[in-house]
Amino acid sequence: MTDSARGQLHQVALAVTDLDRSVRFFEDMLSLRQLARFEPPGLAFFDLGNVRLLLELTAEKPAGKGVLYLRVSDIEGRHQELCAAGLSFSGPPQLIHTDHAGTFGAPGSKEWMAFFEDPDGNSLALVESRLSASARTVIPHVGVGEVRFGMDREAVQAILGSPAERDAESVPDWESWAYPDLGLEITFDADEAYRCTYLQVDRADYQLAGESLFGLDRASIIGIASKLSLGEVAEAEDGEDQATLEFPEASLEIHFEAGRSVMLGWSAEIDETDEFRFPKETRA
Repeated sequence: MTDSARGQLHQVALAVTDLDRSVRFFEDMLSLRQLARFEPPGLAFFDLGNVRLLLELTAEKPAGKGVLYLRVSDIEGRHQELCAAGLSFSGPPQLIHTDHAGTFGAPGSKEWMAFFEDPDGNSLALVESRLSASARTVIPHVGVGEVRFGMDREAVQAILGSPAERDAESVPDWESWAYPDLGLEITFDADEAYRCTYLQVDRADYQLAGESLFGLDRASIIGIASKLSLGEVAEAEDGEDQATLEFPEASLEIHFEAGRSVMLGWSAEIDETDEFRFPKETRA
């Protein structure tokens, strides 16, 4: 049975006693995008990625209490931003859980949280999932962490769990899995029996040979690449404020926006016959 057939979370509702006040809080303080508002009966919808948030005006707040968890990529940075904007937290970001067994994703990942309330006392939390150091290690032609080029979808899912998004339509013969909480996207190639052929990361905690390649200008990246012996570099301008540095020998590319590196992508090795050469330790 597919994920959509089983049922996926579509919308979360919060009861509020002052819709104008709550809209200002979620729109201005938390920077969420408002999708629609209906007056009457007093409803406001916000975009939470693949889930909608509904604020529903009520004369009296229900006694029930839940927690709305908001995933972020940098919990300390977001916590500081919101504190500076006047939001009060119950405490600083704290480590809540270490997933040693890989129950919820990559083994060894850590969940950090920081809790606060909206104007009606509804509980919310910022959440960041952090990979272990080994799971954040980028290895050209091999993979990242335990994920190896040449793995099929079942093997990857056994390591990382189910992806938040699956896209089998944007690019013919490719299926992409997105793990936003890990800053990771994985591409499976139909011509290779849907085995992993390409990886892409966009979080600064990923490292290549102990070096972070994010937030740097092109000169800095080229210097690090030379130290790591990544081979010749080719530069390309992708459009206004966007560029790419390619390192063909390592099958690696680094994307830039506004002059700073923001994304790293790399593929399995391609041999002289244009066929993929997967690492020997691939677990299919």
